Amino acid sequence: MFAPVGTEEIIPRRTFPAVTALIVAINILVFLYQAFILLTEGEEGLNAMIQAVALVPGLVTEGQSVVLPFYLTFFTAMFVHGGLLHIASNMIYLVVFGDNVEDLMGPVLYIFFYLLCGLAASVAQIAPDPTSMIPNVGASGAIAGVLA
Repeated sequence: MFAPVGTEEIIPRRTFPAVTALIVAINILVFLYQAFILLTEGEEGLNAMIQAVALVPGLVTEGQSVVLPFYLTFFTAMFVHGGLLHIASNMIYLVVFGDNVEDLMGPVLYIFFYLLCGLAASVAQIAPDPTSMIPNVGASGAIAGVLA
């Protein structure tokens, strides 16, 4: 009911979507690493890992770093997800729509566009509450940019 029935594309792609496949693979590997940390170190260990790589608006606006330099968290947060449904929905949308965008833009421009969209989404997340200490994670902003 919720999944597409056919796989026919109105505009068939001309090339294999290597960048989209790479982004999906990286996200899945990071999620498996998160699961490994949860199993070996428990919820406290997973929370520490997420806090280290997530985008925390309050830390960014103060220029503070937890483990990584704060400016890297704009990018690392795009590859960490809050749960199975979170990563599954993000990756489904990326696979369904990202391949056509990559085909139209080319792989080099597409990766820069994807990262730029994620960066813009992070800035948009900070703007309404720059003092928030709630970590932001996920590829939703980058994928929303690809969908737009």
